Amino acid sequence: MAPLTYEGYCNRAVFETWLEEQLLPALPYGSVIICDNASFHKGGRIEALIQQAGCHLLYLPPYSPDLNPIEHQWFVLKNRMRKQIQSGQPFRQVVDQAFIT
Repeated sequence: MAPLTYEGYCNRAVFETWLEEQLLPALPYGSVIICDNASFHKGGRIEALIQQAGCHLLYLPPYSPDLNPIEHQWFVLKNRMRKQIQSGQPFRQVVDQAFIT
């Protein structure tokens, strides 16, 4: 829907830019945006941008990985990486291979 490949640390400025330039223009009016409690999902212009686009912002309750589907995928990915790291492969290769399989 609004892809962004970003290598490095995500902060509020990066998130706001993606929200404003990629996600919000692609969403229908009245959409609900669900965020976890990462610090860069809060504050700044985030709420205003979402409201101006006619969308709604909903935060997941704190410490609720069971409500965040991506957390299940991170669990699977981390397990794959743990197994490959033990084989002595270079870290970057382990990461690339974990995402491919």
